[in-house]
Amino acid sequence: MFLIAFMLINPTAQTGKIDPKAEVLITMKWPDNNPDDVDLYVEDPNGGLVWYHTKESGLMHLDRDDRGTYKDTVTIDGKKVVNPLNQETVTIRGIVPGE
Repeated sequence: MFLIAFMLINPTAQTGKIDPKAEVLITMKWPDNNPDDVDLYVEDPNGGLVWYHTKESGLMHLDRDDRGTYKDTVTIDGKKVVNPLNQETVTIRGIVPGE
């Protein structure tokens, strides 16, 4: 009976935790509040290329394409909030042999 009761216990939900489920995360950062648009290009061993015009290729995905200060302002409850972070992120969801 103890075993059945133990199996029926629900695990506590963890809020705000994100598991990216990736083998490799490539992140490029540049100074906060910098107006420049810096782009990340990643090529896999098969010649697949991920960049701002091709957001997915093979096992790679461009998760975040930052454009400097362009569209970094959001209005929440009538107040403008600025996101100063400048970063681009590519996720690689598997390992492929090669360079």
